This record gives sequence, C-alpha cells and structure tokens, in this order.
Amino acid sequence: MKHTIFPSFLACLDDLLRKYLNFLYLTTTYKNTRKKARDELKQCRSKIVELDSERNQVREDIQQKDSAGNQLRAQHDRLSQEISDERQIEKLICDRLDKEEYELNKVEVERGKFLLAEDELIKKEDRLAKEKTDLAIKRLRKEEKKAYQAEKNMKNHQRYILTYLMEVV
Repeated sequence: MKHTIFPSFLACLDDLLRKYLNFLYLTTTYKNTRKKARDELKQCRSKIVELDSERNQVREDIQQKDSAGNQLRAQHDRLSQEISDERQIEKLICDRLDKEEYELNKVEVERGKFLLAEDELIKKEDRLAKEKTDLAIKRLRKEEKKAYQAEKNMKNHQRYILTYLMEVV
C-alpha cells in the first residue's frame, strides 16, 4: 500500500520521527551526559570532602606542630633565658671568686709579712736569750772569780792571821 494520501503529512511525520529520534538521542545523550556529570559531580564533591578532610587534618597537624613548635620555641626561649641567667650567675660567681682570691692573696701577703716578722722576732728573741745566757754566764764567771778571789783572799787572810798568831805566840 502506497501512501498517497498526504505526502506532506508523511514528510511531516517523517520529520517528526527524525526530530523525535533526534530528541530521544539527545535526551539519552543528555541523560548519559547528565548522569556522567552527576557522577563526576559526586566524585568531585567526594574529592572535595576528602580534600577538605585532609586539609582539616593538615590544619590540625599544622596547629599541633605549631603548638609543638610553639612549645619547642617556648622551651628553647626558656632554656636560652636560663642559660643567660646562668651565665650572669657564672659572671657574678667569677667576680666574687676573683675578689675572694684577691682578698686571700692579700691575707697571704700579710701572713707572709707576719711570718717574716715572726721569724725576725724569733731570731731576735733567740739572740736576746743567747745574750742573756752569755751575760748570765759572764756574771756567773765574774761571781765565781770574785768568790774564788774572796776565798783566796780569805785563805790568804787566814794564813796571815795564822802566821801572825804564830809569830806572836
């Protein structure tokens, strides 16, 4: 059967069919494209969530590291301050030690002078004691000599008296 009735209608129908098929193709294509786009959007959003989560984790890590870094910096600053304080204390101790050593040296010098003076005094005392001993020995000898002379004189006097008494008698 030949369509003779309305060739223009058939042309229109054919055109409509083509358009319908085209729209069907386009709809399918757009649906596929849209599904693909939605899948990509879903993947993209999933990636965004994943990246956001990772970014948040990195931020937390940075904050922890910053916190740890801040703690380390604070510890470093505290240790640096303690070292500075200890160096100041060390300087004060060194100054005090130098002063004490200076004072000790002054005392040692004075002690040395005292020891020299003491040695000199001991030598003088020894000389004085020797001189006293020498004088005492001289006096003793002089007294012994006087005693000997007195005894001799007494004996001579006794002899003289004996001789005189013998002559008189």
